Amino acid sequence: MNIFERGMIAPNQENVRIVNFKVYSIKVHLEGDQNPSFANFNLVMEHSGRSMIRSNGQIYWFDHVNNQTQSPITWGMAYDAKRGIVDEQTPSFASNSLLYSLLGNLANDNIMIYSRPGAWSDIRISKSDVTSGNTKMVIDSLTYELQYDFTQRPTNNRNLDVYAGDVDNSAMSLSPYIEISRTDKGGRDSGRGVLYRTYNSGNSVNLEAPADYGRYKFVNWTDQFGGVASTGAKVSTNMNSDTKLRANYKYMGAILSVEDSVLVGKDAQVIAVKVENKGSEEMDWTAVSNTPWIKIQSGEKGVDTNYVTLEIEQNPLGTFRKGSITVTAPETAEYSKELKIVQSNEDVTIIDSPILQSPKIIHHQGTDNYSVILDETSQNISLDVYSVSGQLVLKKYFYGTSTFNFDLSHCSQGVYLVKMVYDGESYTQKIIK
Repeated sequence: MNIFERGMIAPNQENVRIVNFKVYSIKVHLEGDQNPSFANFNLVMEHSGRSMIRSNGQIYWFDHVNNQTQSPITWGMAYDAKRGIVDEQTPSFASNSLLYSLLGNLANDNIMIYSRPGAWSDIRISKSDVTSGNTKMVIDSLTYELQYDFTQRPTNNRNLDVYAGDVDNSAMSLSPYIEISRTDKGGRDSGRGVLYRTYNSGNSVNLEAPADYGRYKFVNWTDQFGGVASTGAKVSTNMNSDTKLRANYKYMGAILSVEDSVLVGKDAQVIAVKVENKGSEEMDWTAVSNTPWIKIQSGEKGVDTNYVTLEIEQNPLGTFRKGSITVTAPETAEYSKELKIVQSNEDVTIIDSPILQSPKIIHHQGTDNYSVILDETSQNISLDVYSVSGQLVLKKYFYGTSTFNFDLSHCSQGVYLVKMVYDGESYTQKIIK
């Protein structure tokens, strides 16, 4: 979480430093064992140790701690879920300060001016549980309270923040050269990356983005609310108010697309998997197997969209096993992708689709047993099964696994809804018994 970038600090407040950051209110409920011997968790808010400070048109970076010798700056709370008791934890900024470690006894009370971390920084929030049994503590609502110091900026100053990004919201960092017509109060104008400029109110400023940026093409300019400010590469602003502008680009090269994973039964078989180019340029690719029991029959090389034929050996194990192939397309931004092959130890009926989309429910033929496969291991998983009338017929918890089983032998034939919650996401699938 970045307090400043979330827009929680007014633009006319500068030199913003955190005095205290704490939990204002919290609501928690227990799942699983409702009467554990103990059920506690720690909630930690950890400052990155690096702050940005805006002051009178200038941007400053501060490192607050010596990462080699000092612990990071943290706030937090210890929560006793059985008794509803909150124990607040606050840092000592002076003792954690790099200046304090350098100055020693020469430091005085004024060191607090330099020790308090800035609000324009990343804060990582983490939760660690300590419970007996299978009790799970779920946070229903959480409100923070932020106390901070700031200075009022000069009344005539207006901020211009300029960004660039992919319209498809990819993680690719874009830094086209943005031309800015007017030098700001700090002597800055054009540049790359994220640009922070400060002008006098009423100044007219023209910006221009390049039409092409590598394999990216310019799409439009948008404002801080996502509204289109200009469909052309040029945009103007009169700086009567604080302004944020984003130059948006779209990737026009080849785009490698492969399914994340495929589920197959225990017997030896041949399957075909699709490699697809979802971009506009030509894409050459190669495929290799990473697993001895998966052999490529055909399609080791291809152009654009085509298929790879795989020979899967019989599974001799008593459990699921996982293998993979890697498809590499050097001309794409992705470069390569891994396709996972999950092979069951039984004949299986796959619910909804033959392609494994996490989570995937498998019915073991001739039984009332079901298995669930996730793409990755999850630490906390809850599973609820409901009848079509909304009655809860099964509730289970699983920890630190990517595969687990459940049994519906106590249920009559019919349609059921399976709800799973893990990694902060909720999934619901229909099964027929």
